[in-house]
Amino acid sequence: MSVDDRLVSVDNTDSQLKWDGPWFSTQGNTDDWGQNGPPFLSTLQGITTNGALSFSFTGRSVRLWGSLRPQNITGGRGRDPDWDCLVDGNNTGQPWTYPTRAYSNFLLCWGQNITDGNHTLELRATVQSQTLWVDQVQYQASKDVDVSAAWTEVGQDDGRFRYSEGWDEDSEGYRRSTYTPGAWLTYDFNGEGVILGAYTPGSATAVDGLASYIMDGGSPIDFKIPATTVSKYNQPYFQITDLKPGPHQLQVTNKGNSSTAPLAFTYVYSKNARVESTPEVKPNKLPKIIGGAVGGGLGAILLAVLLVFCVLNVRKRRQKRKEQLIMAPIAAIPEEKTGTHSVLSKDVTGSTYMSHPQLGSNQWNGQPQPPALPHHNSQPLLSQYPSSSQLSSPQSPPTSHSILAQAPPSQPPQQHLVPSLYPASSFPPHQPALSHSSSFTPQRRSPPATVPQNNAWASVPESQPQADVGRMTYLQATDGKPDEFNPYQFSKDSK
Repeated sequence: MSVDDRLVSVDNTDSQLKWDGPWFSTQGNTDDWGQNGPPFLSTLQGITTNGALSFSFTGRSVRLWGSLRPQNITGGRGRDPDWDCLVDGNNTGQPWTYPTRAYSNFLLCWGQNITDGNHTLELRATVQSQTLWVDQVQYQASKDVDVSAAWTEVGQDDGRFRYSEGWDEDSEGYRRSTYTPGAWLTYDFNGEGVILGAYTPGSATAVDGLASYIMDGGSPIDFKIPATTVSKYNQPYFQITDLKPGPHQLQVTNKGNSSTAPLAFTYVYSKNARVESTPEVKPNKLPKIIGGAVGGGLGAILLAVLLVFCVLNVRKRRQKRKEQLIMAPIAAIPEEKTGTHSVLSKDVTGSTYMSHPQLGSNQWNGQPQPPALPHHNSQPLLSQYPSSSQLSSPQSPPTSHSILAQAPPSQPPQQHLVPSLYPASSFPPHQPALSHSSSFTPQRRSPPATVPQNNAWASVPESQPQADVGRMTYLQATDGKPDEFNPYQFSKDSK
């Protein structure tokens, strides 16, 4: 036995057939002309005048089936209807003898012994008054042809059939039959429809037979086998076309006996399931694809973790540096040749909150908080600065403080000072740093007889806050007018 589901049946309603001429169609046709069975799927395409059709396929053989009521026209007008068959432009002739009576399932054309490949079948009809009917085209498809969703004819000797005991096969290997009660057959297929193409031998004494079929293990359904005195072929005892696409099993069981018409068949029509196309994945490349995807995902995760770690580390280092700048004492600043002095900054109440590290006991402990600024009712703050006359030398600090007074008219005008930056530590020792007050008023001062270079003192305007502890603070000295005091301002690093 062979397994061959490549004999494809194409109904006349299929768009693969190309019609030329006034062809028309019929539906629900069950005419069984010549006991050769009704049309495939009960449809026909007819023409009552000259016309043609063509069908292109890929395979190694082709057949065209139809129905006709022939008429021999006298007077030299020939047969009606008549036709020519061509495969790739070559006339193949008519395979069967022209009939003398009505015939259904008649073989109109047959292209055999052709090479496997692309071909075109043509029928050219010559019709005078009768109708030429076309039923179906069958072709043996090549292996690479997609036959999903197509009807195929499967012979009784196909390997997908299984038979119980009690079946007989004719000498030609074309039909199989049984009279044995309970004899069964099964047919496994993947599709959505099936039609049993049966055969009934003629008998003068037989009565109607009985059989049943079961689909996919369901309930049995009985069908009758009509008795006949002449043999009948291509009899569709039952037709199932509403199955869910997929694998199915058909089981047929004989319920007759030796006195009834036998259960016999020649083939089944099987409707193949539609196969959705999917991209092919080569097995040997699948592990590489999976490995690459997993490796790429892990690499991305590790990169993200490393990035987060770097960001946190940078933030931690910045925070640590900021704390060091705030908490650590102010570094010692070397003295200039002109003489510099350490400075001790106090609030007006005498509470120390910033000192040079060299002052020892006045070092701050923890982050200082500036004290509240009380209202000053005492002398102006400028009185706390020493007069230039009290500065005995650039290297020795003044011994006392005196209140600044108005400059006498006889004194020379104040010299212009070159702007420069002085660190806070250049104040004289124990000289309190200037603080702002709500009653602050700039005072004139008497210009000294001699002004030390780069040794002018700055004042803190009311609008400027006190120096930020933990940051280096500078005092800026700029040129002043001869008889006018110019308050110098703190320069604060805002970064």
